[in-house]
Amino acid sequence: MRQEDGFGGTQVSASTFGDVTLSETRYRPGARLPRHVHPAAYFCIVRRGGFREEWRSGSTAHGPGDVIFHAAGDEHADVFRDDDGARCFNVVLGPALLDGVRVRGRREVLTQPPIRRVFSALQRELRLTAPSPRIVEGLVYQALGEAFERSTDALRRAAWLDHVHELVRTRFDHPLTVAGLAEEAGVHPVHLSRAFHKRFGLPLATHVRALRVEAARRLLRGSTLTLSDVATAAGFADQSHLTRVFKRATGLTPAGYRRRR
Repeated sequence: MRQEDGFGGTQVSASTFGDVTLSETRYRPGARLPRHVHPAAYFCIVRRGGFREEWRSGSTAHGPGDVIFHAAGDEHADVFRDDDGARCFNVVLGPALLDGVRVRGRREVLTQPPIRRVFSALQRELRLTAPSPRIVEGLVYQALGEAFERSTDALRRAAWLDHVHELVRTRFDHPLTVAGLAEEAGVHPVHLSRAFHKRFGLPLATHVRALRVEAARRLLRGSTLTLSDVATAAGFADQSHLTRVFKRATGLTPAGYRRRR
């Protein structure tokens, strides 16, 4: 039995954001991975092709769009399709991300549409020139919430959630993290991410980014601040960060937006 950090096959891309490592791996037709374990829990999202996963008590076939969760140390083997192999997107979770999360079993195939949408959003974020670590963090917490929290009735009535929303509204120009807001609210980051999205219709980090873009719009329209000062006042890391996010949201650079106004 092998124990390794990688996923075999040919690694197409890989990046790390804090406690999460994201990678994409391609497998040739007919490839086989003998029994092995991974030291960290992870999600595997099948992008193309498919494979059969085997363990001591049985096997399961997976195809495009499937989301599979594996707990750390789950022993299994993989046999890839003879016709087209497979291409998989892997989300490896550091122990801190799972602290307090009630994982139900060693492995689980997740079929609910919301979790697929979360991972699609995560892959879109990674295709950007400079992905946002906070967006990545928020989406991973949201995925864990979709996977392991089922009850939604109480989310709509949670007073602490209104408190977090108010904190975000008044502190969007400060550095904010899901973990920090969750600590202030006295809830788990996974619960916060899922609850916020359910209640307000946007991932928390996306909401923060939208507030910062709107603040930048106001400053560009109604002040003579330099672009660097606009970036600072609206909560962006620097002018280049402002330019990148603002253009993505509006189709214009901040300077171009100001000229039009």
